[in-house]
Amino acid sequence: MAKTEPGRSGAERAAAERAAAKAAADKTAADRAAAKAAADKAAADRVAARAAAERAATEKAAAEKATAERAAARAAADKAAADRVAAERAAAEKSAAERAAKAAADKVAADRAASERAAAEKAAADKAAADRAAAERVAAEKAAAERAAAKAAADKAAAEKAAADRAAADKAAADKVAAVRREAEQTVLRELKAQADAARKGMLNEKQLAESRGGQDSTEFKAAVGAEKQGLSLYEQLAYKDAAEKFRTAETQFKQTPSKRRSFGPTF
Repeated sequence: MAKTEPGRSGAERAAAERAAAKAAADKTAADRAAAKAAADKAAADRVAARAAAERAATEKAAAEKATAERAAARAAADKAAADRVAAERAAAEKSAAERAAKAAADKVAADRAASERAAAEKAAADKAAADRAAAERVAAEKAAAERAAAKAAADKAAAEKAAADRAAADKAAADKVAAVRREAEQTVLRELKAQADAARKGMLNEKQLAESRGGQDSTEFKAAVGAEKQGLSLYEQLAYKDAAEKFRTAETQFKQTPSKRRSFGPTF
């Protein structure tokens, strides 16, 4: 009984250490998963905001184009009305001149010629004025359309630059998060390696003691050597956590290795 109790307490301590190591690894994995989920959500929010900004810019450009087209249609209608009024006025003046000519042929002829010249000059002046007004309106509307197009182009360029800046900032943030994650993983790996090294050292100490007791032929010693080989294989594969567990198992089995019994020969 005196030799069995230390072996039992060692196994319980090894089990407690494995449980603590597993809990720490589970917490680390959960923290990494939470950080990745937060990063994915932030990326999705940025993409949605960028799409909304581009959609708003497109709708604004369409509205400005529609406004310019309505202004051009108004200008054409105004010109047609002016032409119609001028034609009606010329027809009325001509009719009045013809009625006056019937009353006094000579005088009316002279008056008619003068009236026709005046009407022609007036019509020409009216037409020139109408043409100038129409040309000014067209020029003003063209300038307004060009300003609207320039503004739309400037807005689009600003939106594209803002999108590029956001993309660059997003990439920089993602790179920083990746660097922090790699550093955290390396820290965990170093800690697990230190634990495996410590477990291996304890195992080798117990192995040396078991060999000094001459228990190499015992079942416990052979099982411990098998666990040791498994631990070394896992250690070479950088599976430090599993390797540490194998080293601790081997340590416990080396502790349980009995001393070699001395043979005194047959008794008679």
